[in-house]
Amino acid sequence: MICFNKKDKSKDNSKDNNICSINFNKKAQTTLIAVIFWIILSFVIIVFFALYNFAFGELTDILTSIPNENNINISTHAQSTFGKVNVGLGQLEWIAFLLIMLQVIVIFGVNLSKRGHPALYVAYFLVNGLAVVVAVIISNVYEDLLSNPIFGNAILEFSAGTFLMLNLPAVATAIGFLGFIFLAIAISRDSEISGGAI
Repeated sequence: MICFNKKDKSKDNSKDNNICSINFNKKAQTTLIAVIFWIILSFVIIVFFALYNFAFGELTDILTSIPNENNINISTHAQSTFGKVNVGLGQLEWIAFLLIMLQVIVIFGVNLSKRGHPALYVAYFLVNGLAVVVAVIISNVYEDLLSNPIFGNAILEFSAGTFLMLNLPAVATAIGFLGFIFLAIAISRDSEISGGAI
């Protein structure tokens, strides 16, 4: 039986009697849900950056189309300020992709440094199976956003992120599998397991 941080506090301080045979601490729980967290956060990052870029572009178009009144050239000033910022926002696509890839590296690094019980293998596979299901749902939602007539094209401009989201189930499976390999290396490296704690 697998439990999460449940301990039987007895008067004997020499031993920490676990209610269950295996105790998952917070670090182990973080390892298990890392891929699911990555899926959700990747979706949020891409959609947020894309909508931010879209909104800023719309605002720039509105300001630059304002006619001159009383010798106040609003459109020129808007073009020289908002217009330049809008060009810079084009880099958000690669910033978003870089943030997503950094998360993947963190997942692999955490798994590689993890010390735990071999039973973590089973839990890891089960949770990552759930992660693939979540990836399918998120990918379908993203595909629906692409068909939106208002900001679908803005999201499509994030080509790297769009490729990732449309192939999210396969990517999540690959990350989960590679993460399992790093986890296996870490667990096999640590031959000593104290008290069945993970």
